[in-house]
Amino acid sequence: MVEVAGPEGSMLVHRPWTSADIADFAQNLPDITVSGKTFGANLLAFCQEYRPTGAEIRRILAKRLSACEYQKLTGQLPDVTLALKHKDWTNNLNDGFVAAVRTLVTHLETAFPDKVCMIKVTTCKQQPEESVDDFVHRLTTAYNTHGGAHPPPEGVGGLICSTYESHLCELVMKGLLPEVFDAVKQSYIGWKEEARLSDLTRHARHAYDTLQQKKMAKKEKQQSELYLPSLSPRDTGGASGDPGNACHICGEMGHWKKYCPRLRQVPPSRALSSD
Repeated sequence: MVEVAGPEGSMLVHRPWTSADIADFAQNLPDITVSGKTFGANLLAFCQEYRPTGAEIRRILAKRLSACEYQKLTGQLPDVTLALKHKDWTNNLNDGFVAAVRTLVTHLETAFPDKVCMIKVTTCKQQPEESVDDFVHRLTTAYNTHGGAHPPPEGVGGLICSTYESHLCELVMKGLLPEVFDAVKQSYIGWKEEARLSDLTRHARHAYDTLQQKKMAKKEKQQSELYLPSLSPRDTGGASGDPGNACHICGEMGHWKKYCPRLRQVPPSRALSSD
């Protein structure tokens, strides 16, 4: 259904979808075998945005699912004649269509329970050059996808740490780089019993940034030390402006003690005796 201008304002009219439209929409839906709940949430959002008819929903699911997977939805699919009758999803005229879609979404959660694969979560570790924020985002995605967990709805939890957040904080701590983990334990007192993800991330970010700065300073110091041999008297030919390189006899620069001109001068007493 598409929204067009009508004599009394905007209205919905049916525009048939092509096979290319169906294929394009179908490939954007997630893998139903991983999580029926996630698939259902995506399907519901899709229906609210693109307003398919009951027949088009069936075509999309038939394109996206295997024959066995599609068979599990028998008796739960929207009727082919159903369609939105008003542009506002919550309008009473759409009650029949909305109820059918929500029934299908609920059935998807039961027919395709979340597939738990904790190995993909526990092996998610922070890489040496990976920032804390990137690591936490990557781990959270893995936890939601493969850990059988879902974040609580917005507004739920508040000052109280949920089981979901507590477990996620534990996974974050175990996945941090060892040196970052040690630093967080020292700075964040409540990391073990009452950690909050936002606080834990802030402490870990500070620890990681501090360690990176120390590594950079150490690297710069090592690079500067590589040039020190070029400043030695041997490499400079003894012409350095350092007073320690002056001749020990005459105090002049530019020659060593054994080459001092004064050593080649004849003492006055010896010159008189020769006369």
